[in-house]
Amino acid sequence: MPTLPPRALVRALLPYVSETLISPSVRSRLEAHTARLPAIFEWGIFECRFAPAVDRVDMLFRVSRPVAGANGTQLPEESTWPADHGLEPILPFFRTWLAANNELADVPLFWVEHDLATSGASPSPSPSPPFIQFCVDPGFPHASRALPIVPLRVRALAERGLAPLLGTAVDGAALDGLRRCAQRLPSKGRVLHVGVIPHRGSRDLRVLAAVPMESVLDWLAAIEWPGNRALAAEIHGWLGTHFEMASVQLDLGETVRPSLAMEFPLPSRDGNHPAWRAFMRILIDRGLASAEKSRAALDWMGDATHDLPETPWLVNLQRQLDVKVSLSADGELTAKAYLGFCPSFVLV
Repeated sequence: MPTLPPRALVRALLPYVSETLISPSVRSRLEAHTARLPAIFEWGIFECRFAPAVDRVDMLFRVSRPVAGANGTQLPEESTWPADHGLEPILPFFRTWLAANNELADVPLFWVEHDLATSGASPSPSPSPPFIQFCVDPGFPHASRALPIVPLRVRALAERGLAPLLGTAVDGAALDGLRRCAQRLPSKGRVLHVGVIPHRGSRDLRVLAAVPMESVLDWLAAIEWPGNRALAAEIHGWLGTHFEMASVQLDLGETVRPSLAMEFPLPSRDGNHPAWRAFMRILIDRGLASAEKSRAALDWMGDATHDLPETPWLVNLQRQLDVKVSLSADGELTAKAYLGFCPSFVLV
């Protein structure tokens, strides 16, 4: 997949997003923020809140390991990046990950996220420091390359990746909890991503696992997840019968935290798929989304070909949708729309 200038991508994609999801003030911040970023990213996501009164969007970009060879994917040298790129907090991780024969060679990709603030009168961007979630499954996303889960290896790879992000030793209790979560996964279950969000005042591990649908609730019991089991079962039921695997997000500190999230990532070319419409109806009926925002999220899906600045070929941008439903420690439910986009060159 090509790496493209983030600002050009954002400018091409924003016309497809309703202002109910990304307001004009947030759009200006997105453009200003992405103008600073280097062209090291491929997939991206606008993370939008479904709550009617919340005007906030976060920005996620994916970086995948370069492909060797003359015709392989390459990343631009750090010396060519904009001077004010703002990625300093993640550079120790990035440089280690990029080095030949390094201790993070088994990390195939990672996601960089910024929380974009919307408060204040100034239109200039005020994003959070960037933070990372990185893949601890060396075969991902190619199922044919999947290796047996070895919990100690998951723990070790997570520790090696987290150290340069935190700049200090990683909490051993949280890493041991990660190992136990991996150890108690059912057959076909995978720990996919691990990260930390230090600027939010937490050193807990953010963990994303792929769990067979029929085993999710049993796995939560096996790892002694202390949250609201009835609400977890309700969210799980909303996913329906459309998936073999569920994406389950947990936080780990000295113990497993009671927060939880699950995703609804049904592939579809547009928002008219009956499963999408039924799922959105649930969110509306439960007060987690307005009818206007849910319709805007469904309208996002599609694809179009663009002639972007600084690219040698036409670029097709596929617009995809995931929805994440989160359960907080105090039992509050919230939902977010993940407006994803995936570029590919069109050779004519």
